[in-house]
Amino acid sequence: MVKKVPQLKKTVVSKQKTAAKPKKLPAKAPKQVKQIKQKQLTRFCPSCGTTTEELFEGLCRKCFLDHIELIQAAKRIQFGVCYDCGRARLNKFWQSFGSKNELVRNMAMRHSRALRGAELSIHYDDFIIKGKTEVPVTITAEFESNLKRISKSKEMILVIIPEICPDCSRLRGGYYEGIIQLRGINQEKMQDYIENAFSKFDKSEPNAFISKIEKLSEGVDLYIGSRAAGIKVSSEIRKIYNVDCTITHKIHGMRQGKEITRTTILLRGLVKARNEKPASNEIQDIVSEENHETIQSEDDEEEAISR
Repeated sequence: MVKKVPQLKKTVVSKQKTAAKPKKLPAKAPKQVKQIKQKQLTRFCPSCGTTTEELFEGLCRKCFLDHIELIQAAKRIQFGVCYDCGRARLNKFWQSFGSKNELVRNMAMRHSRALRGAELSIHYDDFIIKGKTEVPVTITAEFESNLKRISKSKEMILVIIPEICPDCSRLRGGYYEGIIQLRGINQEKMQDYIENAFSKFDKSEPNAFISKIEKLSEGVDLYIGSRAAGIKVSSEIRKIYNVDCTITHKIHGMRQGKEITRTTILLRGLVKARNEKPASNEIQDIVSEENHETIQSEDDEEEAISR
């Protein structure tokens, strides 16, 4: 009998089918891959050679702060503060601030500058101004690198020197550039309005004060330090009360080759209806070197400038 030879192809195919398939490894999360790569990398600072876990622009934290500037600030700043009105002297100008904290922050920020896009913050202890006062201020700059924030600080000394500003000095000496004369009716109401208006003037308005109030038998005289402020207030009064307004000027003397003039603003209240305009409602501006009855006073003669 003839024996059948088994087919080789089928046996081979069967072996291929029974062969074990390789198992697939579970996919790792992207965060795990990054952590593994970071652990495999060795980081060191090229400046000092120390190993570190984090680098800031290729340097360790210490070398980065030592070699790179984040802030420029002056070490010592000296300025004057008026002990009457509280304004501060900035170069040749006097500026008003809401509080001493606002003053310190403003002065510190004026004399410091952030670099590389850093953010500045100011820290200082509370203080009281008594004579010459030194206020230590710490200015801190915060900078973000590699999603991490680093900070660097510098010290600044603010020296506050109490003094008196020119406006307060003139107020103490009875200085005035003009006189507002109140006559006729509504004198008390107009006086209250003028005093309230001058108290609300910003300190940036020079000489906006009332140096003296003199009550006479015919009315009230208010001595003002600024003729511009006086004209502004008188124009506002004309919109509220029915008054005749007359403005006159007189040459008072000479100073450094310039004429010094004194201005008198006469406000005379009229008995008229509120909606009826006065007959002479326009301001008369008279410039005269001669003596005038509404301007001449004993104080003018005593305070005439001879130099």
